[in-house]
Amino acid sequence: MKHTLWFIINPISGNSKKTNLEDSVNQWIDKQKYEVEFHYTQYSGHGYALGLEAVEKKIEVVCAVGGDGSVHEIGKALVGSTTKLAILPLGSGNGIARHFGIQEKIKSTIQILNRGATNTIDVFQCGDQTGIGFGGFGFDAFIARKFKGSTFRGFWRYVYLILKHYFSYRPNRFSIQHGKETIQGKFLVVSIANASQYGNGFVISSRASMSDGELVLVLIKPFPWYMAFSIVWHAFTKQLHRSRYVNEIPFREIILETDGVWGQIDGEVIKINSPISLKVIPHNLNVIVPNHENES
Repeated sequence: MKHTLWFIINPISGNSKKTNLEDSVNQWIDKQKYEVEFHYTQYSGHGYALGLEAVEKKIEVVCAVGGDGSVHEIGKALVGSTTKLAILPLGSGNGIARHFGIQEKIKSTIQILNRGATNTIDVFQCGDQTGIGFGGFGFDAFIARKFKGSTFRGFWRYVYLILKHYFSYRPNRFSIQHGKETIQGKFLVVSIANASQYGNGFVISSRASMSDGELVLVLIKPFPWYMAFSIVWHAFTKQLHRSRYVNEIPFREIILETDGVWGQIDGEVIKINSPISLKVIPHNLNVIVPNHENES
């Protein structure tokens, strides 16, 4: 019996590879396995609504076509359901897809749909909002907010915004309750890592796993400008934890207070009301990932 597969496509995210997407999908999809439908988002939040509709109709697989924001919006609608999430990464960063080893190539992603395995992953709760891969407060949320208002997208836009604003940015103060321990201070970035990276190869936590029932709190202290290259090098070589300006703390639940008002979840900007509770929700989302045993 065929499975119903919905492609939910964000037509404005990332790049222009969505041209002729339907033709490419129909060329490579296993037609003996799937009955395919294409749905295009038309407004902010439409992906979530389509995801809820898919769950209600008991659609077997929903493929989010776009970046981390699309995965976030669609994926959170599938949390706790039997509907499986697949990812076709055509966004700006694609951190969640990269964590799973899903390439930014349409043909290889379709092969994952045809032959992949299902992994039940953790998600996390940030106040009353659900996150899939990562969240953050401080400079990364500041940059996410600037990026959201940008006409131009992609990796080099991130680089430009970071270079433009780093020297004038003033770090927020944080107080983090972790069990019986309270961590206080000014931090450049306070990151919540479920997935290992933000995207474009920038690994925020090499120890982060999406199926171990834990999250990783990554604290980056303010550092001198001349250490910026070292920090970036550590991140792109999966060794950020080796920097003396970085501390990693595995956790299941924390309470965070800050004088900042903005955060980001999977790259999507949120306004926060401090204090805020952050906790892992183990094994609550089914995701189709590469099945390396089936690869030639």
